[in-house]
Amino acid sequence: MKLIGILILICCSFKVLAQDSSSSKLEGAWILTAIRCDNKLISSEFPDPGPYRWIFPNLHWLFQEEKVYEIDYPCCLQEVSSVSEKGKELRIKWNSGLEEGFSIDFRNDSLILTSDLPYGERYYLIKDGLPVNELAKFIKGYINPVCLYGDWEIPTGEVSVEYDAILVSYPWKLQEQVHVEAKNLHHYWANNRFYLEVDGVKRPFRVKHVSLQTGNMMLTPDKWANVHAENQYSEVWLRRRTY
Repeated sequence: MKLIGILILICCSFKVLAQDSSSSKLEGAWILTAIRCDNKLISSEFPDPGPYRWIFPNLHWLFQEEKVYEIDYPCCLQEVSSVSEKGKELRIKWNSGLEEGFSIDFRNDSLILTSDLPYGERYYLIKDGLPVNELAKFIKGYINPVCLYGDWEIPTGEVSVEYDAILVSYPWKLQEQVHVEAKNLHHYWANNRFYLEVDGVKRPFRVKHVSLQTGNMMLTPDKWANVHAENQYSEVWLRRRTY
């Protein structure tokens, strides 16, 4: 009986070690190099059937404590999603509420995640060279002020975007253009808030997202505005001017 008990304990130990090993392979920092969709998109606004491939050179994924943090380095945290791992399957509950399953395929220092949705994507990631501590500061709400530098415009009316045109309007009068540089940063950025003139009065906004790659900044009004998630004015869009 004692021998049987020892054998059971050894088997359980191997099982725990295997789980820890699998978990440790996923834990940590990765760079999302590309997303590919190989299937024809049935309802699509894109002009051809694909396959499609999107490149994300600055998007880092940090797996930590059953969450995945998407960080647009060196600017800000982009999104936080819940994750659960079972064997070679990973389930991600995105911030939008959609839950998606992925098969896990480790190849040397690479990770390939293939969606189980009929028209899902395949994510290609490689091991990150940045220290986890460098990325972890963004989890706590850090915004790199250098990413705020530049000439910005706040588009309104009918605005051309890729493959389409959209109507943009706000319930307030906003300044049309903003110029941010090191010497005037204090005028726009203080206490981790971005300030814009709203109806002629400076008001604080939280930076929801800013990117050097896309050239967009999304601001969310602070407590001064009574906004709700369904309100189309809950965000202000700034687009970087390239001249």
